[in-house]
Amino acid sequence: MRYQQAVNARDWATMCQLRTVAYQGGSLQRCTADNVESAPEATSSSKPSATPSLPAGIYADGSTVPPMATPSPADTRPATISPVTVERTEQVPALSQHPAGTGVMVIFQVTQPGGTSSTDRRAIRLVQDGAGWKVDQDGAVHDSDMTLSDPLRAALAVAP
Repeated sequence: MRYQQAVNARDWATMCQLRTVAYQGGSLQRCTADNVESAPEATSSSKPSATPSLPAGIYADGSTVPPMATPSPADTRPATISPVTVERTEQVPALSQHPAGTGVMVIFQVTQPGGTSSTDRRAIRLVQDGAGWKVDQDGAVHDSDMTLSDPLRAALAVAP
């Protein structure tokens, strides 16, 4: 499903284009701006330290600081995400501000750089929009939801 693939790829422009205007937050520009990840800003303090400075490696009582273990470098590779597949579809009733539509449960595997893998399921509400379909709601389907008689409908029964 193109929507979930865009979310997984952090392709916010495509994701927002596939949402209804209501689910975009009112406009495509607002949706995109709300989802773009900004780089963390560097912070610097111009205030002087409130405590007097001691020589590096010396505690206030005069004892020395033991050497720190060298940390292992963090694995900064991104997780690997499998292709998205549709697990089930069904008609879902209107709920609060969401119109009736088609519920779709998608599934994909996420493998972390260290090799641990998990299965992610998402519930997506599709509604007719002119000649096409748009996403009006999406949410996680938790492992505990899978014990319910209708996990897709249960996940979409939660507003927003």
